[in-house]
Amino acid sequence: MSIDEEKGPQIYKIDPAGYMQGHKGTTAGAKEQEAATLLEKAYKKKSQGGGNFGSEEATETVIDVLQNVIGAEFKAGDIEVTIATKAKPEFKLLTTVELENCLNVLANKS
Repeated sequence: MSIDEEKGPQIYKIDPAGYMQGHKGTTAGAKEQEAATLLEKAYKKKSQGGGNFGSEEATETVIDVLQNVIGAEFKAGDIEVTIATKAKPEFKLLTTVELENCLNVLANKS
C-alpha cells in the first residue's frame, strides 16, 4: 500500500511475471474476478454520485462483496479487517465490536 500524490491511496498487486499495478481496491483467490466486478460496480456507483468512500462505508462494501461472492453471512469472529487511511497510514485491525456493528448495518440494509 502507498499514497500516491497524484492518485491518492493505492494498493499494489504484483502478478507472477513481476508486473505491478496500483488499484483503489483489489481481490485475490478463487472468485477473484467476481469480487473485482462487484467492487468495481460499487466504486463506480459511488464515484458517479460525486462521493468517495469513508472508512466505514468502504468496510461495509468490502464485507458485503465478500459475503456475496462466498455465499455466506459472517459473524464478527469469522473475519479480520484492517484499515489504513491517508490520515492514519498505519494498519488498524478492527475489533470484534467494530465488526459486529458493521455486520449489523449490513443486515439492516437487506
